[in-house]
Amino acid sequence: MLIVLSILILSNLNAQAQNITFESNEINKLELRKGIPFFKDSLSFESLYQYLSEMEENNLPKSMDRSDEQPCESLNPVLSSFESLKGYESLRKVQVRTECEELERASNPEEISEPMIGDPVLASLFNAKGQLWIDETIFYFKSAGRVFVIGNNDISAIDDIDNNRYYGNTNITEFGGDEGKADFEFIVQNNNTVAFEFTGVQQDGQDIHWEFGDGHMGIGNSINHSYSSSGNYTVCVSVVAIENGQQITIDQSCKQISLEDEEALCFFKINKNQTEDGKICFSLQGFLGMQAVTANWNFGDGSTSTELAPCHDYYCNKTYNLSVSGESSTGCTFNRNTLINVTSFDCCDALASKTQTVLFGQYMLKVKLHQLPLPIIGRTIVSTRHYMRRNNKYKRSKALIKNTINGNVYLSDEQNCKCEHPIYMNQVEQKYKSWLITNYKVGKYFQAKREDPWYGKVYINGTLRFTGAVNASCN
Repeated sequence: MLIVLSILILSNLNAQAQNITFESNEINKLELRKGIPFFKDSLSFESLYQYLSEMEENNLPKSMDRSDEQPCESLNPVLSSFESLKGYESLRKVQVRTECEELERASNPEEISEPMIGDPVLASLFNAKGQLWIDETIFYFKSAGRVFVIGNNDISAIDDIDNNRYYGNTNITEFGGDEGKADFEFIVQNNNTVAFEFTGVQQDGQDIHWEFGDGHMGIGNSINHSYSSSGNYTVCVSVVAIENGQQITIDQSCKQISLEDEEALCFFKINKNQTEDGKICFSLQGFLGMQAVTANWNFGDGSTSTELAPCHDYYCNKTYNLSVSGESSTGCTFNRNTLINVTSFDCCDALASKTQTVLFGQYMLKVKLHQLPLPIIGRTIVSTRHYMRRNNKYKRSKALIKNTINGNVYLSDEQNCKCEHPIYMNQVEQKYKSWLITNYKVGKYFQAKREDPWYGKVYINGTLRFTGAVNASCN
């Protein structure tokens, strides 16, 4: 016997009570575990996602109601009822509340920040903090461009992320623009002065902070520091960024330096030049004109060389730990290491996206093309919102919206390095409403490929108003 659960809600759309019922065998596939919506497996997640999507569709007006505006808070009565019944505040509700408040303050939709997850059904399955738990994997959306995938049921990793100490945790995979790798080299000079140089990977908006091991600190990519006495010091460099007004540490590297060991003066800087995709040439620059007479290179991918100035072809588009040791013309020995960031292969920008607004008459269209290249929930999305301006304020306005998704995304090869397995997408959806979210489910890690982006188009009342390609930019 099929059991149904009911909840009575007040629909602002028609100002009358509307009875929405849910099948318990569907909505009970979600439970709360430590405040996070939890599914036992991916089949349960997809089943409930599809069920709520169909419920949303079935509760749309049966005819084209030509009212000009749609109240902001009443856009998703089915999802509001579902969240109330399950007893948690969703990410969808937080995002809707933010947009409604901004529109009420007469903000232009162009000025309103994009939601972390544009699909309201998907966002309703995350808690207000942006967390979802499926099987042994936790998804944590810290921001629209910064997503963490936590494996092995490592619930403590959430605290590590919140307290900015997650670097080094092998259960955490990070997507987004805050990726950075900390590394540095140094030259011991006269009078206990050391010249430090950052040699890691730094993204836009990130700063380099130093701790010199003697209680002093500094900021900058290159910096000199004078120590009051000889000895051994542990020096740390950190890649930091500002998120929501708070300073966070993206990555940190620490090394011990000696101001008493003469070998510390046997310094060679590693020069590197990437001449083409994946090919990097190396050379050694000695301190005060010192020359290297032998060199043993380890390129970080299992390959080695004994040439003084070798060139090496890297297969993967990632960061490698390069090391070199040898002997100088003065008879001293050296051992240096640095991070090598290999770029410009065909797999680029996992969180690729494009946002654009289109004005026509008193109407505005805001479209976002974005991708969630994640296991289980991975998909590409065209998010369309239609607004009407009246009395100096924008409000959601209904229209016949048609979204299309077309083009390729790629799975990685067996080494998880390059895009070799294309998935062709061809999705069309048309609805009469003030918003339309269309997605193509991939369900795996995927990326957009350079020079082969996927496309989205939006038609409003039969007229093409938007066409764009997802941004697949290579650093």
